[in-house]
Amino acid sequence: MKHAYVLATLAALNALPAAIAWGVSGHHAVGLVAEQFLSKNAQAFVSDILGESYHSSLALASTWADSVRDQPEYKWSAELHYMNTKDSPRTNSCTVELERDCPGGRCIVAAMGNYTWHLLQAAQPRAQAEEALKFLIHFLGDVGQPLHTEALALGGYQLPVICEGQVTNLHWVWDEAILDSRIVRQFHGSVRHFASWLVRDMKHGAMSRTVASWYKTPWSLQSYKEQIISDSEAQAPFYNAVYDEDTYLEWTREANAHACTTVFDYRMREELCEGRYANMAFQVIIGQIAKQGYRLAQTLNDIVDAVEPELRPRF
Repeated sequence: MKHAYVLATLAALNALPAAIAWGVSGHHAVGLVAEQFLSKNAQAFVSDILGESYHSSLALASTWADSVRDQPEYKWSAELHYMNTKDSPRTNSCTVELERDCPGGRCIVAAMGNYTWHLLQAAQPRAQAEEALKFLIHFLGDVGQPLHTEALALGGYQLPVICEGQVTNLHWVWDEAILDSRIVRQFHGSVRHFASWLVRDMKHGAMSRTVASWYKTPWSLQSYKEQIISDSEAQAPFYNAVYDEDTYLEWTREANAHACTTVFDYRMREELCEGRYANMAFQVIIGQIAKQGYRLAQTLNDIVDAVEPELRPRF
């Protein structure tokens, strides 16, 4: 029996896909939640940039970054979807350190800052603004998935586990299996129904008591009006934002902390997609999707508020 299990494990690991946080359902849910917290100005901003291609939808644009990551012209973006934290969750030591875990600025923390900065530019080509927005939508979803902030066993990809009686890997269980199973069983297979349920709880239920504490502006604009460089001094006006890395790190550390409390809390050959573990993990997933949807909306609201109305992109 042990030999058969090992063979099945090897077969499953050999068939692993490229790392994708949350899968389509999770990313769509983050986008759908965010859409319910956008200001009117931010809605117009998103609509101007995304346009008809994505029906002005954060949800529909949320998976673009995964769809292009294996294309030759976008291979450089693959390592921006995660942060390989070199901590030790199995000894209850979950830590995120920027210098240690983000060499050369090639990680999700730096990527969130980079694409926020790009969207603060008051004048830029539409293609550049659209790409920056789609990357930011996606990475703000990715950072909520605990195994995208953990290096152990390649973020769980090398850990064989049991899901619905089949051998798979821990990363996929967190990306898709548990969430998709619950959406089918509890929300009639509709991501939109799941997201609407989350939003109701965030506005009127238990989460409404803490939702305001989930966000603070992830940059500081020091007298930003004075920092506009006029056309006479540069090709186009822009804002020189001074980034507060601690905010991005706080979101990353929050996700990473679940590696110590929940993600690796299972037994050998335990069924992870039903029962004790699935119930525990789903509560974490609910919270992380809700938080990242809210943070995405508030980040876009702040970006729009930071830029003078006459300088906002209009395409």
